[in-house]
Amino acid sequence: MKYYQLFSRQLEGLLQIIYPPVCFICNKVDTDVAVCRAICQDCLRSLKPISKKFIQQKILKRIDHCFLDDLWVPYQFDEIFQQIVHLIKYDQMNHLAKYVACYARGSILGKMQLDDNILIIPVPLHPSREKERGFNQSIFIAQGIFDKDITENILIRMKPTKSQTTLDREERKQNVDEAFAVLDISFLSEKKVILVDDVVTTGATLNECARVLKTNGVIEVIGIALASPVE
Repeated sequence: MKYYQLFSRQLEGLLQIIYPPVCFICNKVDTDVAVCRAICQDCLRSLKPISKKFIQQKILKRIDHCFLDDLWVPYQFDEIFQQIVHLIKYDQMNHLAKYVACYARGSILGKMQLDDNILIIPVPLHPSREKERGFNQSIFIAQGIFDKDITENILIRMKPTKSQTTLDREERKQNVDEAFAVLDISFLSEKKVILVDDVVTTGATLNECARVLKTNGVIEVIGIALASPVE
């Protein structure tokens, strides 16, 4: 075993010489950047925080018939975060979603009260979209933030909605209307739920999920996303 460990360390050192670890955001060679992380600490520290006032005034208060009881978002969706999301979604870096979520967990959980009655539910993808991508990034984000079991396959996406990116506020709301359903109503009775997504803009997706959950017995829904645009 000792020889194997020595060989592993030597091989890792050799690989770092041949293929030096490079941050995918700033392209800087950094020995602290591992394959499982892909971005450096400097780029993570450069992520801009977003104020709770902005979330309240620009998202929650602008939702017509808001079913979310609260919403927590730590970062602005700026150029760096846009690159991070692109790496996660389109370059198959699902591990990066969990890594960034781990980094963000202190700024989220430090202000929240959790109890045993809370379910952690990632916003589901439609099966066709998840098959195409190979994973649901919201699951990895939830795993990175919480040291609790994640509840999957209770809330499901019934129709393959369009990407929300190019839609205006009203189109986003219509796009996700009746898009979600609950499989086991009894499991949700009198529960509190934390919904987890990657990015929130108008809150249409999270709010529609919250509406469906509350229709089926959930008493409180809190949304969490890693970032939101501020413009």
